[in-house]
Amino acid sequence: GRPPEGMWLPETAVDLETLDIMAELGIKFTILAPRQAHKVRKIGQKSWQDVSDGRIDPTTPYRLNLASGRTITLFFYDGPISRALAFEDLLERGENLVARLMSAFSEDRTWPQPVHVATDGETYGHHHSHGDMALAWSFP
Repeated sequence: GRPPEGMWLPETAVDLETLDIMAELGIKFTILAPRQAHKVRKIGQKSWQDVSDGRIDPTTPYRLNLASGRTITLFFYDGPISRALAFEDLLERGENLVARLMSAFSEDRTWPQPVHVATDGETYGHHHSHGDMALAWSFP
């Protein structure tokens, strides 16, 4: 094996102390909910953008500078797609899921665009019958 680079926190529950401990232990990144971000700015810029309403761009990685001097990279999952996976019909057919994931990409963005989603494991099969099959079909 190899040491982990990232860590999923249950329910994305986190505080700055936990992020600092993760960074101290060599964890390079984690995934959070969009509403967990308060403000962001581009490296080298002075002005901050308020994203506390959940409107953070989930296709961009964010570097968090911690009080200890350490850093950790934060990714934010796509809230609307994640909600649709859990509570709508995206898992009725793999084609629905693929189409919705593809809709997250934009030709206006000039950077690689990861698309992150977060759902409970029981979504696939328990809450959505055959949801596991739709997910498997989506990633051949």
